[in-house]
Amino acid sequence: MKIQTIKDIFAEKIKKNWYTIRAYKALVVASLEDFNRFVKYSGTFKKEYTKEQLESIITIDYHRLEKGLSMEFVRPGFGSQATSDLQNNMLIYADKFELSNIWFEVFTTLESYYNSAKQQNSLNDKLFQQFAEIKRLSETSTHTRSTPNGGIEHIERETINKYINIDYKSFVESRHSIRHFSDGEIDMDRIFRAAEIAQLAPSVCNRQPWHLYALTNKININELLTRHGEARGFDHNVNKILIVTVDLQNFHYQGERNEAWIDGGIYTQALLNGLHYLAIGTCCLNWCVNKIHDQWLKNLIDIPKSSVIICLIALGELPKTFNVPISPRKDISTVLTVK
Repeated sequence: MKIQTIKDIFAEKIKKNWYTIRAYKALVVASLEDFNRFVKYSGTFKKEYTKEQLESIITIDYHRLEKGLSMEFVRPGFGSQATSDLQNNMLIYADKFELSNIWFEVFTTLESYYNSAKQQNSLNDKLFQQFAEIKRLSETSTHTRSTPNGGIEHIERETINKYINIDYKSFVESRHSIRHFSDGEIDMDRIFRAAEIAQLAPSVCNRQPWHLYALTNKININELLTRHGEARGFDHNVNKILIVTVDLQNFHYQGERNEAWIDGGIYTQALLNGLHYLAIGTCCLNWCVNKIHDQWLKNLIDIPKSSVIICLIALGELPKTFNVPISPRKDISTVLTVK
């Protein structure tokens, strides 16, 4: 009988636990990569902001004013600090960058804010004097806007009632993950329309940190699906692939380190509903890949290094008949807790 040495025992334990050891190592490496990426590209430790970071900070503050103005009872003098920060950042923005849509969204929000303050006799003269420069820059700008004003709008409940009398549950129940497409071509106009619907998805402080890429080149689609590996059996009929990404430059402190996945997930569901509304077949494909494949895709379509890839969505025209997984859902009593 062979007597095991300490070396033999140690080697045997390593062999038995080799998969666990490798998994722990891979998790640590991936977590460090996520940590370094958030530190590098978020605004958490920045003293000087990129255009994207500054725009997101401006959006945070002007949305604070929008929220305050939308309350049932607007508190007199609210938002002084947010307004001061907002106007200072706007002047920095004007000094460093060309005025864009966000400038005018903020400008019109500030107009609403000061109109409310005047009505309540709570105008902050110092802030209002600074606003004069922002107004001057706005009125002399040659920028052509493509977005509506910021601020608030008045809504009647009856208006909402006109649009909610639909069978939304049946619409949602009719959406499936499709793995059998016809050979039809999906024109980009339908994808644009679906993206317009998805753009209405909520996001933290209305930052809308997502970006959507449409991959149309068949050679690149085939290479991507081969690398992904989970579309075997239907990859030959995939007409286009959408890639949902979120830019980490939109987040600014450690509590937002997972916000990309939250906002990205909400946007993805809104996009899926928009695509379904336009009768486009879809199948979500997760992007749980290593750094090599992730960087390959970013290089392929010029996705910024500051962005994280949320998921892929395979698109195709619906055939006349096809099979889908039943995919039973959990009973509602197992996912809803009332306290």
